[in-house]
Amino acid sequence: MAQPLLPDLLIEGYRGLRRLELKKLGNVNLLVGENGVGKTSVLEAVRLYSSHAAFPVLGDLLQNRDEIVDPYSPAHLSALFTGRPLRFHSDHSSALIPKINVGTVDSPLSFVIRWSTRTVESDGAIRYVFPDQNNFLDPIERFTTICVEQRGTRLRFAPLHRGPAPYSAEYVDLPGMSQNPSHFYIPAHGLDGLSVASQWDKIVLTRAEDEVNDELNRLSSQIQRVSVIQGIDGNRRVMAKVSAFERPVPLHSLGEGIHRFLGITLALVNARDGFLLIDEFENGLHYKTQEALWKFVIRAARKLNVQVFATTHSRDCIDAFGRAAEEDQDSFGVLTKLERIGEDVVAKQLYEDDIVIASQNLVEIR
Repeated sequence: MAQPLLPDLLIEGYRGLRRLELKKLGNVNLLVGENGVGKTSVLEAVRLYSSHAAFPVLGDLLQNRDEIVDPYSPAHLSALFTGRPLRFHSDHSSALIPKINVGTVDSPLSFVIRWSTRTVESDGAIRYVFPDQNNFLDPIERFTTICVEQRGTRLRFAPLHRGPAPYSAEYVDLPGMSQNPSHFYIPAHGLDGLSVASQWDKIVLTRAEDEVNDELNRLSSQIQRVSVIQGIDGNRRVMAKVSAFERPVPLHSLGEGIHRFLGITLALVNARDGFLLIDEFENGLHYKTQEALWKFVIRAARKLNVQVFATTHSRDCIDAFGRAAEEDQDSFGVLTKLERIGEDVVAKQLYEDDIVIASQNLVEIR
C-alpha cells in the first residue's frame, strides 16, 4: 500500500484552528464533529497546502465563506488567519507577523504576509527586498506581499499591487520551489452540471469511462451507460441510457443521489496522484448507496494514488465507511473526530476495526 501523500498533518493559524495535529493519516480519511468545530477548515487547509496559496484558491476560500473577495487586499485575506488580525506586520519583530502553517509536522509550508520593497536594476531586472525590520521601509514604496516559506526559506511570493502596469499580482517562484500534488474539491452542494461535464471530457474514450459506467451500473442495474450530450439549446447535460426507456434521459431525472455519486466518482478518477476533498460526503445519498460509493472510493484511491479527505454529520455515513474499510484488507481508512476544548480543537482518531466496534456498540462517534 502506497504511503499517503500526507502521512500526518499540522495546521496552525488557519481560521479557528490555532493548532491542530493529525498524527497518523490514511489514504482515505473521514472527519466528524459538531458544526463549527473546523472540519471544512481542514479541507481548506489542504487546498492551501496543495496550491501553495494560489490566488484562485485564495479567492475561492473567501467566496465559499461569503467573505469579500479581493486578493489584492490584506484586510480581506485576514479572514483566513486565526483571529482575523487587523495588522499583518510589526514595526519591531517579524516574529509577531501572523502566519499559517500547514503540511507535514516535520516540514510544513508557511503562508505569511510581509512587507517588501521593489527596485528595478540597471539591466531592467526587478528585485524585491524583505527587511527583517519592517520599520526600515518607506511607507510609500512598500508592498504588502504574501509569501510561501518552508523551514525559513522563501519559496514563493506575490506582491499585492494595486497600481497600473507593469505591476501585477503574479507569484514569483524561487529556486527550491517544489510542485505539490494537485487537489480536487467537491463542496457540500456537489458539482454543478458544467463541472461534471468538464470532468467527463477528461475520461472520454478511456478505461476510466468504462470504470465509471460500471460503478453506476452496480448502483442501479437500470443504468446501462452515461454520456454528456449538447442539447439544441447549446447546454451540455449528463444523459443516461436506461433499460426502461428508448431514448436517453437526463441523469438528474433519476435523482440527486445518482448525480452526486457520478460527481464523486469522476472527481476521484481525475484526481490521480493528488488530493480529493469532499465536504459532507452523504449529501443526497441514500444510506445503502453510501457503502457502495465508499467501497469504490477506497479501491480507486489506492489504485490512483489519491489521498481522500471527507467530512460528514451522518451516522449512516460513518457506519458505511467503517464497513467498507473493514472489508477491503488493503485499505487504510481513518476516522478523525474533532472536538473543541476551550479555544483549541483536538483530534481523536479511530482505524478500521475500531470504527466498526464503536459503531456496533452504539458508541457516539459523530
